[in-house]
Amino acid sequence: MVARHPIRGVSYEYAKFAAPKAEEIGVESIWVPDHLLNPIKGENMDCLEAWTTLAALASITKKVELFPTLFAKAFAILLS
Repeated sequence: MVARHPIRGVSYEYAKFAAPKAEEIGVESIWVPDHLLNPIKGENMDCLEAWTTLAALASITKKVELFPTLFAKAFAILLS
């Protein structure tokens, strides 16, 4: 069953709700983008800063592994 929550989109409130639920159903890792620019949805979309978000999620999860998604190489290729 999919967890339902009224707060959707990019917010810490939703991440705080979703991370323990993901851990509860057996998700092994959570990845947070390291850039403050959403390359798919555009620069005007909300985003969460990776390291702060990961630290906060670490305080409310027990087993799930937390990682930053590194886009730096992809952006470097696009700019070259």
